[in-house]
Amino acid sequence: MSETTGISWAHSTFNPWMGCVNVSPACEHCYAEALVTGSMGLPVWGRDAPRRRTSTRYWTQPYFWNREAEKEGKRRRGFCGSLCDVMEDRRDLDPIRLDLYRLIEHTPWLDWLLLTKRPQNFRRFLPEAWRDNPPANIWGLTTVESSDYLWRAEALKAVPFVVHGLSIEPLLEDMPTLADHLADIEWVIVGGESGEEARPMHRDWVRPIRDLCIDRGIPFHFKQWGEWSPNAPEVAREQYRFEDGLVMHRVGKHAAGRLLDGREWLEFPQPLMETLLHSLDAITTRGSLPSRGCSEPVFLNGRFELLDRRLRCFQLTWVCLVARDFGIDNLHPKQLVLGHSEDGLDLLWSQLDGRHQPFYHSSGLGP
Repeated sequence: MSETTGISWAHSTFNPWMGCVNVSPACEHCYAEALVTGSMGLPVWGRDAPRRRTSTRYWTQPYFWNREAEKEGKRRRGFCGSLCDVMEDRRDLDPIRLDLYRLIEHTPWLDWLLLTKRPQNFRRFLPEAWRDNPPANIWGLTTVESSDYLWRAEALKAVPFVVHGLSIEPLLEDMPTLADHLADIEWVIVGGESGEEARPMHRDWVRPIRDLCIDRGIPFHFKQWGEWSPNAPEVAREQYRFEDGLVMHRVGKHAAGRLLDGREWLEFPQPLMETLLHSLDAITTRGSLPSRGCSEPVFLNGRFELLDRRLRCFQLTWVCLVARDFGIDNLHPKQLVLGHSEDGLDLLWSQLDGRHQPFYHSSGLGP
């Protein structure tokens, strides 16, 4: 795993192999292709080209990051696939994918961000046991550069990842129907294109997405303007005028920055178990459990949506709390939260002799 990355939404990057093939307009000016085939000189791009597995030593790095994260008590996000697509439809990659899945299982303090332009392949290439119950440290993301590719958002939801995210980068057009596809989406990333052939991104394509996210309570992460900016004309090398008169200035990615309407938007979904334990710790310091109908929020920053779509979400929240406080360790919190242990839930209540009743929030987000 690369120690650091300039990608604002990840701490590190990891590539099980290098190489890919372009599948949609977002790929036309692919930074990974330019880096791998240009600077590195590896002939691994294209449908018939071989893929290059990364080195054995490189594969040990995620274990180091996992130990460091555990020691610090802070989870780390790893972007998996910055120089490849882990869901590429090639069976010769299956053995490498299998090794990747083992690595994910052995690094529980890393949240693995699997970003793909082929989300329909998650149910084909993930281990069978994960397709309906993926590990809690996998976040599923897909690229949606225009309205023509909103079908990827729906394909992504076929697997119940803890976090479903949309990477709308590069944003190539206005997306007026995006709102129809935001159900069960827990994160939205937006960014403009970088590089010499970068296509400008209109400011008014970004604003409606941000406003939708605010309205839906979805964390919004504006990564960058990219090569072109609506600001800083004094350093521009070139200008581009949209039909409505907005002028974009080619200033380069670093000069363009990421300010949108005067501020940065670098929001993240809270890791699942971190949200649970942080919220529950805060509540239990008051010495009592809320009763049914309590109107006090459970999660921080209004992030109820993270668990809302899981079976009996708030009831299961208190299952995790009670199981922890009473030392009951034969129930797996991840399974309970993801809604795959009805029998375990009933067993817990029987073990507690009904001392704690299921909790529902009065907002109606519970069952």
